[in-house]
Amino acid sequence: MSRLTIEPLGARPAGSRQSADPSWEPRPRRGGLSAQVAWLMLIVKAICLQNANWILSASLHGVVMLSVAGIALSHSRKGTGVGIESALVEGGGGESFENVLGDQGFETGGGGRPLESVIQEVEASQQHGELANLNDELAKLGVAGSSDGDGGQGGGSGGGVGGGRGSGIGLGAGFFGSKGAGKTFVYVVDMSGSMYGHRFDRAKAELVRSINKLTAEQKFYVYFFNDKTFALFDPKPAKGLLAASPNNKQRASKWIRMRTPASTTNPNFALQQALEMKPDVIFLLTDGELDEPEAVRQMIRNYNKSNVVIHTIAFENEEGAATLEAIAQDNNGTFRFVR
Repeated sequence: MSRLTIEPLGARPAGSRQSADPSWEPRPRRGGLSAQVAWLMLIVKAICLQNANWILSASLHGVVMLSVAGIALSHSRKGTGVGIESALVEGGGGESFENVLGDQGFETGGGGRPLESVIQEVEASQQHGELANLNDELAKLGVAGSSDGDGGQGGGSGGGVGGGRGSGIGLGAGFFGSKGAGKTFVYVVDMSGSMYGHRFDRAKAELVRSINKLTAEQKFYVYFFNDKTFALFDPKPAKGLLAASPNNKQRASKWIRMRTPASTTNPNFALQQALEMKPDVIFLLTDGELDEPEAVRQMIRNYNKSNVVIHTIAFENEEGAATLEAIAQDNNGTFRFVR
């Protein structure tokens, strides 16, 4: 007869638990490098989820920058142009740009023409553009080329540079919209008491602007008048027409700005002296009726034997417009009212 032996259960340590359900057992904590890497990946994933927009933007910018750098590096290595390497020349940097290029110069990338020929073409193009711009300015002033021509690039009888209507490049001047053709100009400007203040400041500013537009081939003179006549550089007047050099224009501008209006309006003697200079054009500006309009017209008829063109300007006041318009018609000029 067999025996059934029951052995006693071993003693459990104090504080220990035993359960039939293994799910209640605590999950053992993994150690080592793999666990640390897994934990780091979880942290990175969390950060990426929280900053997805910023990371996407940074990635796109990085891709664009790398692409541009790759394209630049590729062009430089292929030698299709002047790359970065061309700036790395030997020596201490004391050589001039011409010495770096060498005596023979260099050709543009891709088998282009020599640099010297390109520079010559650019300079020629710039000169042509400057002449064309000059013709545009003259066209705005309404000045056509003279019938005899002033030389210019056009020469001959085939029209000037830029398609001017005359031979060569025409010369002229403008004053408050009045336009005159020629090389010599005299400005006769009202300095009576009614011109005081902003009106006279405006007239002086336009006078300075007009003189500064003149070229070195042209000449000018200025008379201010009220009941007296004030010649250019009064009290030590200039003798005769002055060349429109930078120095003369600067001196004239300074003298003009120092004038102050006063007294009445009598241009008779100023116009007489202007006509005696026999300029191509006289600009006459006043803001009112002349003191002796008929006497002025008769004096002009007596002294204008050289057919000087007189353009007249009624300035901010139409009171003397009829007299000024008659003077302009008598002397092949134009009349303008400036508001």
